[in-house]
Amino acid sequence: MIPVNRPLIHSADINLVSDQLSDGWVSSESKIVRAFEDRFAALHNTTYALAVSNGTAAIDVAVALLGIGTDDEVIISTFTIISCVSEVLKRGATPVFLDCESDFNVKAESVISAVTAKTKAVIIPHIYGLGSDIENIYNFCKSRGIVVIEDNAQAIGQVVAGSVVGKFCDISVYSFYPNKHITTGEGGMLCTQSSDFYERAVFFHNLCFNQTSRFVHEELGWNYRMTAMQAALGYSQLDKLNEHVEHKVGLAELYNQGLQGDKLILPDQKNQVSDNWYWAYPVLCKDATELARLKEVLSNHNIGSRPMFYPLHLQPVLKSHNFSGDQNPSRALDIYERGLYLPIGAGIKRTEVSTVISVIQDYYYD
Repeated sequence: MIPVNRPLIHSADINLVSDQLSDGWVSSESKIVRAFEDRFAALHNTTYALAVSNGTAAIDVAVALLGIGTDDEVIISTFTIISCVSEVLKRGATPVFLDCESDFNVKAESVISAVTAKTKAVIIPHIYGLGSDIENIYNFCKSRGIVVIEDNAQAIGQVVAGSVVGKFCDISVYSFYPNKHITTGEGGMLCTQSSDFYERAVFFHNLCFNQTSRFVHEELGWNYRMTAMQAALGYSQLDKLNEHVEHKVGLAELYNQGLQGDKLILPDQKNQVSDNWYWAYPVLCKDATELARLKEVLSNHNIGSRPMFYPLHLQPVLKSHNFSGDQNPSRALDIYERGLYLPIGAGIKRTEVSTVISVIQDYYYD
């Protein structure tokens, strides 16, 4: 089986995790958690970093920091993971969904046009390895007092608009799921330049413990803490971030060369703000029927694939919630109906990608 992703765990990673187990420091109180946070903050040129249990937890805490409520609107791309909207809905706010462009990201003009007097925040992800126009989005929002949450789950350490992600934002969030450029198994990070945001985030992610009377709670929070074992793995994995990305870009180059032609639409190698870091390798078929056939061919050869995001504005769970935005976000739905992404990851071998290419070539050209 060639999976759609395989993380790469190094001997140094195993040794550092083993050290935590041997020392008995396994909870979030371990010094390795703070060391991971500090190292991650330095990489992303941010003042504060808070390690949390997963990427969704980071988004939940970010939304909670803003005091979002029933009278507020939050602008979100419809082409992203449901984590970006779940806490917004739980707080009774109105998501405003925007369609994506051909690079899978929302454009700044769409965000600007969607802003109203009720807009409290904008959540902007970088999708599949290409950056969104975060600088122009942030500059516009800052002038109007709107908070930008930058979702960098798929873009750890990536350069967008000439800077490492996290610069053009009020809050940035990250995920370390096994399909990310580095992994902690599960795990995530929230970064900010604001001491107020950071202190509140620490409060919310740790059950809102009172500093003077620990077991007296005046607000409700979560236990979103990261364990020492996760932090040790993440700290060690940061040593290999560039190596992982370079390997994935090399795999993408194999795909770019081997899948040339008019049968599939391949991802752009760059857009106006970034080079493609190929978090995923998405391809589009000519129609839904062809997509189903390609999935079947890959499956018959024990090759994994993954569907594209199903648009948030069409999610069944949203039927009981209020939302607005583009009345006909057709591009996101079209991408879902015609697209999948192919095996790519730090642990995927070049020979495996060559096998995938050979199977697809045989299907289309034999």
